[in-house]
Amino acid sequence: MSQHRSEALYDVLLLALLAAAALVVAADLQPVRPFVLLLAACLVPGGAILTRLRTGEGLTDLALAIGLSLAVEVAASLGLAWSGWWHPVALGVALGAASAGLLLRDLVKGAGR
Repeated sequence: MSQHRSEALYDVLLLALLAAAALVVAADLQPVRPFVLLLAACLVPGGAILTRLRTGEGLTDLALAIGLSLAVEVAASLGLAWSGWWHPVALGVALGAASAGLLLRDLVKGAGR
């Protein structure tokens, strides 16, 4: 039971970070914007992928979330560069939406248990 709660808390915290990133961009909160966006970029996409691959160890999950996030973002950026369709804002929205979908799916699945 406690493991399900910690997984749900993990998902909620990542969704809150994603929402905070969207808020600081929409409100143009310049002093904190780069820090919130960097934190979200380093944790959210990889953390969403880890909802399918959890190891159960906190530090390992953190390292994997950072590594997977950066790998996904670099691969997607290469796709933009090679295609000549350079729209990083659209890429950020797409990655955020995909991450939110994975996190929400994990929350719903966890609520059913």
